[in-house]
Amino acid sequence: MVISRSGIQLAGELAVPADRFVLATWVLARTVGQGAGRARLVAEYHNCPAGNA
Repeated sequence: MVISRSGIQLAGELAVPADRFVLATWVLARTVGQGAGRARLVAEYHNCPAGNA
């Protein structure tokens, strides 16, 4: 499980506006395989406005 804070920056903007930040929760799953054939897939994803977090 990964929890991240990210935002959306539009073309021409130099920074992400405070009202476009989100908190996201990612649940990752490993695929079957060995070595380079082993990957992680996004099993679940959720985000919500970050507010003042």
